[in-house]
Amino acid sequence: MTGLASLACATLLAAQFHAVVSPQGRSAAAPAEVVQAFQELHPYLDLVRAYRSDPGGQAGYDLLEWPPDRVAAAIRRLTASAVTSRLTMAPESPHDLDVALVEAAVLLHSDVALAATGTSTAEVVTAHLTAAHTLVQWLHGALAGDSSLRGGPPGLDRRLARLDHREWYLAMGRFLPGLMQFDAANTMLKKALERFPADAEVWLSAAVSLEITARQRELDLWATVEPRRQSHRYHEYVRLRAGVDDVRREAIAAYRRALALDAALQEARLRLAKLLVDIGRGDEATPLLAALLEREADPSRLLLARLLLGRLHERAGRGAEAAASYRVALALQPGCRACRIALAHALETAGDAAASRDQVLALATAPAGSERVEDPWALYPYGLREDGERRLDALRRAMRTR
Repeated sequence: MTGLASLACATLLAAQFHAVVSPQGRSAAAPAEVVQAFQELHPYLDLVRAYRSDPGGQAGYDLLEWPPDRVAAAIRRLTASAVTSRLTMAPESPHDLDVALVEAAVLLHSDVALAATGTSTAEVVTAHLTAAHTLVQWLHGALAGDSSLRGGPPGLDRRLARLDHREWYLAMGRFLPGLMQFDAANTMLKKALERFPADAEVWLSAAVSLEITARQRELDLWATVEPRRQSHRYHEYVRLRAGVDDVRREAIAAYRRALALDAALQEARLRLAKLLVDIGRGDEATPLLAALLEREADPSRLLLARLLLGRLHERAGRGAEAAASYRVALALQPGCRACRIALAHALETAGDAAASRDQVLALATAPAGSERVEDPWALYPYGLREDGERRLDALRRAMRTR
């Protein structure tokens, strides 16, 4: 082969290779629709870049000022087919969309939604939660080469170290219920279970969110006066009451599924026992608590297990055993107000009024500030929020290293 022919052959092979690894031809001039899409996205992407550089900076506050319809419009533009066709892990032009930037957008909207809870309207919170979840689902489809995404880069998922979607679902699914955003958490975790159906931690998260949902709806019912049976509102009340029971049954089933997948998941065992105690099924809760006490080393779980056992003893009329269980819990954390209150009640019902009074006086004369000691019983209703915060923080750190 002559030198000229060899050069021509090599040029042809190089062109074919470039067409395979870069099917969109990103180094070429971008089509007009792509240029226009990126011009419209410019303010939004600038905020995402600023957030990626400094997650605790001004970008989140600036995005929080956007009305929900503007947020939704930005997400529609970002996920449009013209922009999807430019998705890449190695941007070569201003009109390429870096996957890492989209991942940063997921975390930006997550942070804004969490910050907006309790300070902004429900519409604002929902807009950012929807934006974050939409981007996660869109990334999942695009990175898997979903044929419904026209122009999506085939096989990109095999070449990319990307945002851990499982960790994001766990972070948000555990953080949100603690902020009473359990409906949003339930929606996200339902999608998470579709993607990770054999993941015990995801089942645990779903169960906790459902448990908090049932408790809050029950509190809402307690805050209303039960209508008279003859009232037209009585049937609605009964329907809502049945709905609470249905959600609680879902939570119990999810806890059982988590334990079936991972028998060492002590948090699921404890919370399942707590639910069973709450609905009067102590005979099912007792072996769960016994198994937990055999293997558990975490003081908070041990304390909660002892409190639950004490409650079961009290229900069965075993006052001395109840008091003993509460004393063990109190020894694990002497500042636990719930433990001391439970002990005082058990002693009172057992007929030892003097000892009960001593416990009440200990509460009344506790040093100033002692009520701020983190009490596992007081923290229990917030679910796994602290774990969610830790996971989200780890995702932020990982974002800055990519």
